[in-house]
Amino acid sequence: SMQQTLRRSIRLSGIGLHSGLPSRTIIHPACEDSGIWFHRVIKPGVVVPSPAVLVEARWHNVVDTMLSTVLGVPGSSQACETVATVEHLLAGFQAIGIQNALVEVHGPEVPILDGSAKPWVQAMEENVEEQGRPRRYIVPTKKISVKYGQSQVTLSSPRTSSQTSLPDLEVSVEIDFGPERRLPGGLDALSVMSTRRTMSETIAAARTFCFEQDIAGIRARGKGMGGSLENTVIFRDAKPMNEGGLRFIDEPARHKALDVFGDLSLGGNLIGTCHAHQPGHWINHALLRELFRDQSNYQILR
Repeated sequence: SMQQTLRRSIRLSGIGLHSGLPSRTIIHPACEDSGIWFHRVIKPGVVVPSPAVLVEARWHNVVDTMLSTVLGVPGSSQACETVATVEHLLAGFQAIGIQNALVEVHGPEVPILDGSAKPWVQAMEENVEEQGRPRRYIVPTKKISVKYGQSQVTLSSPRTSSQTSLPDLEVSVEIDFGPERRLPGGLDALSVMSTRRTMSETIAAARTFCFEQDIAGIRARGKGMGGSLENTVIFRDAKPMNEGGLRFIDEPARHKALDVFGDLSLGGNLIGTCHAHQPGHWINHALLRELFRDQSNYQILR
């Protein structure tokens, strides 16, 4: 299949989940083979080492993974040289099939909107333009697995070798937060499976979530300052505090799958089967580091 970009620029504004600051994002079309780039525009009049940051959405440009995925200039200690909370927008690009775009971000992070990828998908889905060059796919040649504590993420070759089947990435997720953080319906664990082609319908609308007892600790670390019931599902005693409840009974697992798609997109158009138990941003990116550590781990197809 061919590469795709946007037909015209789109704009979405909101608040940053972790900074609590206003953010405006403009997504522009980009030429073939350019990839996804983030252009952070620093507020006019603020004296900083650089007036803007331009960073490619690639695994080797991840500089922080605490509660979100942060892209930046590797080795830089300047907070103004990063773009935070990119994972939901990246998942939206995956759902729509966008390979080339320039994302202009006015603020420290991409706006959280409703906490899911749905607003991004809705803004882009009727605004796609096919380009003249084929997509490039990354296919693992062997099983790649990373384990840390209770978390483990594994990427393996596609289930089928049929030349007629369309290439895809299949992601399955299992989550279990223990007896102190019970899941909806009092369940001990939730699981979900989605593919890149089905994620618009199955997981794009799943919102970020947390447990009420963790909020104070999150904010003590300077995170979640923009979080609210408008953009986060908050659980108290295994029940959502949000008016209207859950969008899906397994919404937390679906959102974790959404994060996996967004994070793994930093490795390119991956094809294969990914199984994730208790995934998080750090281990998602550890999987990519392990995959690209050795060129014999993967092959490139067009």
